[in-house]
Amino acid sequence: MASILQLIERNVPLYQGDAYKEDRGESKWFIPGGKNPGKIARTIHAQLSHPKAVELVARDFHLLPEQVRIELRTLCADTNATGNVRKGIQALNRALDGNLLSSEKGQVVNKRYETVGGVGYKQKRVNPAVAGAHKKYQIIK
Repeated sequence: MASILQLIERNVPLYQGDAYKEDRGESKWFIPGGKNPGKIARTIHAQLSHPKAVELVARDFHLLPEQVRIELRTLCADTNATGNVRKGIQALNRALDGNLLSSEKGQVVNKRYETVGGVGYKQKRVNPAVAGAHKKYQIIK
């Protein structure tokens, strides 16, 4: 069984990783600082549509260099992916116990507004970090 970086280096699809024989030589991708971590992350991201690739990435996620993991998290959170890749991202997030995608927790506040016909209330979601910064620096919106 080969590592994710060795499979990418040899242009082998990640879903064939279990059948691929591991080469004992060290991969050129293990250079400190990473060898184009964005390209590696984009390659992994594009192949997440296959369930076997998701299993391999979930199993070896902690073995990836830190910069590649950061780039992969950013890609998974920010990009518009196809439906199957999106499903693979969700499956990978479940396999990693929610450590891939962040969830923004906001507080719901009832905001009062007045109209000609009376008073109404509207629920508004507030990000606690933004609210704290507004309070600290007295930014009024």
